[in-house]
Amino acid sequence: MSTLSRLWAGNIYGTNTGNVFVELDPSNQDNLKGLIRLQDHLFGLALFDVDGKFDGKILLLCGTAKQTAEGVAAGDIEVNGTLTENGQVRGRWSSTLGTGGTFILHPHDQDNSATKQGPSPEQLHTAVRQIGAVRLYAEDVRHLIQFIASDFGHNTVTVSFRERRIETNMYAADFLNESERLGEHRYLRLYIQEPDLYGVNKMVVIELNAEGENEVRVQGAQESWVTGKAESLVAHMRSFEKPLATSVRKFGLNVNGLMLLFVVALIPDLDFWGRIAFLAAVVLIAAVVVQMHKRLIPNTVIYLSPRKPGIVGRALPTFLSWGLAFTSALVAAVIYGLINGEIPKPW
Repeated sequence: MSTLSRLWAGNIYGTNTGNVFVELDPSNQDNLKGLIRLQDHLFGLALFDVDGKFDGKILLLCGTAKQTAEGVAAGDIEVNGTLTENGQVRGRWSSTLGTGGTFILHPHDQDNSATKQGPSPEQLHTAVRQIGAVRLYAEDVRHLIQFIASDFGHNTVTVSFRERRIETNMYAADFLNESERLGEHRYLRLYIQEPDLYGVNKMVVIELNAEGENEVRVQGAQESWVTGKAESLVAHMRSFEKPLATSVRKFGLNVNGLMLLFVVALIPDLDFWGRIAFLAAVVLIAAVVVQMHKRLIPNTVIYLSPRKPGIVGRALPTFLSWGLAFTSALVAAVIYGLINGEIPKPW
């Protein structure tokens, strides 16, 4: 009969997701006693006293909650798992509240021979891709959630968003049901994971942040899947990108701008120091415009209500962008006139 490890750590999936740590007393495998510590991603920490048995292959546990987060109800739980060839325990869990799902546990005893059985991953592959400035509507978010979950055995995507400066987490189904009341948002994070080869998790994270970077992160044991999933997500997101805002955020002063500065430096109407002063002024103006562009024109806008913004609301970022460009050109012209003496100095 296989010996059961004393310490286990892993994850649960299904109606609830989270990290789990299990302590068992394997001295009597027909009458196991132990403690389960669950850190639920939404409902916080819960502790369960458990008892059960292990016949060398099948692990059966029943548990009663001894501690939960304030205001959270927890039912009795049942755990049914199978010891795999590489020392993991995989199976299903359920509770008297009607919740349930799957789980995976990894042995964490020191010098545990079970951890040495079976194959191990040669490398954990991670792909990170940057996305440009995006604008999404409720239907776009719905399709994006479906696209993310397409390579997973379940569709339990977790959604994080900020409401009144507080980050809120929801399952995608609940989030979409409440999307009509959520209105406009500037931050959205989509996350999904499940067990992959060798006991590691494969996962996809898409983070859209108006004040930071828009990013796709994919991780897994298979390099081909990681790369392919990341590239397909980037291609999917390109349809939501706003080219002008993306260009300014990505490049700031681009090559054309630098060429313009080179021409400005050679303006024959100004003396040497006049050219230097004008060049410095133009560089300063351009830097200010780029920063104002980033501040006034968000990197991410997500409209979740069924009513889309009007033509003015949709066109406002473009008007602001062109307005900033026109204003900067006007200011540069005034500075040139002052330096060249074409405009009387006010002092």
